[in-house]
Amino acid sequence: MTEEEGQRKEERFGFTSEGEAVAYISLQQARVLAIKYARENTGFYTEQLGPAYSGVNFVWEPDSQEENEDFYEIKLSFRPAGHYRGKPGLEHFIIDKVGNVEHRQILDEPSDLGLASTAEPLIEPDEARVLSFEYMRQWGSEGSGDGQFRYPSGVAVDVAGHVYIADGQNERVQVFDLERGFLRQWGSRGWGDGQFGFPNGVALDVAGHVYIADGLRQVVQVFDSEDRVLCKWGSQGSGDGQFRSPTSVAVDGASHVYIADKNNHRLQVLDPEGRFLRKWGSQGRGGGQFLYPPGVAVDGASQVYIADNLNYRVQVFDPEGRFLRQWGSRGWGDGQFNSPTGVAVDGAGHVYIADERNHGVQVFDPEGRFLRKWGSEGSSDGKFRYPTGLAVDTTGHVYVADAGNKRVQVFRQSTLSSPSI
Repeated sequence: MTEEEGQRKEERFGFTSEGEAVAYISLQQARVLAIKYARENTGFYTEQLGPAYSGVNFVWEPDSQEENEDFYEIKLSFRPAGHYRGKPGLEHFIIDKVGNVEHRQILDEPSDLGLASTAEPLIEPDEARVLSFEYMRQWGSEGSGDGQFRYPSGVAVDVAGHVYIADGQNERVQVFDLERGFLRQWGSRGWGDGQFGFPNGVALDVAGHVYIADGLRQVVQVFDSEDRVLCKWGSQGSGDGQFRSPTSVAVDGASHVYIADKNNHRLQVLDPEGRFLRKWGSQGRGGGQFLYPPGVAVDGASQVYIADNLNYRVQVFDPEGRFLRQWGSRGWGDGQFNSPTGVAVDGAGHVYIADERNHGVQVFDPEGRFLRKWGSEGSSDGKFRYPTGLAVDTTGHVYVADAGNKRVQVFRQSTLSSPSI
């Protein structure tokens, strides 16, 4: 252990007045604690803001965080769940180093509770005319060096804007920054902790933990923000908590983990410790059934979107697995699919689908109304060969794993009167 590592380790402990050592929580743990505390104490909003806030189902997201000598400062945005069009509220927490919430204060309240609705779509029908995406840049070429790929598949973005990419045939995960490009990588081929057979899906939780679905090893591995293995879940099979080709993973605001268990034709949900919670789906073509579902995403209201590959559709469920709606059919037209593989949802409720064999990306409103598409088969900027996974960051950048071209392309979202792509 280096002297610097020893100092970092020592700083994680304090001492009581009796001289007993007390473990300190990390900044990431303080952030998770703030969200958990807010979720479990929603009566605070009624006390501070009035009876209109009684019974409101809120969603929380980290806004900022800061570490001081004796405490952490965490700011969370909060808004009503559903397709909310107002400005979120903002609250401030002070949490001491051993995990006690010392102070909680509302800095701003949501602009208008009446703008929240679980049924009313956020996007007006005529928005399809102006929603636009323009090509920005790309990373990668075929190979095994830093920043190169051999079948990139899953993509995820953390709160700092770092982009995590599952590099399947290189048996590793690579991390990029939008402006600086390649940052680091980890992983190798094997069956040990931190090794991969074929990493397919990647997701992050609010604490910065990284979840990797390995479709060959039939496990999900969890890493901390410094790429160290924390745990792994699963084995090959069809029982609860077992997998047959887990290809995609998503995490909701409560750190529940949703796993597209492709060859079992189902979706499984685990708690943050990896304990089985529930599952839904079976092989078939009815509502709530699947044929090889490879993609899953969760929106801010914890609605679950699943790319149902060989049924050529997207299905939407509530967090308990109750079927809500579906859209899509086989074809090449607007709103049709030939192999929907990746799915992502942005903060405004737009749903993005990577259509692998149509070599493009389609965008929908939360109710499944077609808004926009771009891409065709090719290798020039803005074209794709078998796009698989995709992710959207908080500023509207769309990251697409262009698997056949061994690269990741980045697009900028804008609302223009004359679309770019």
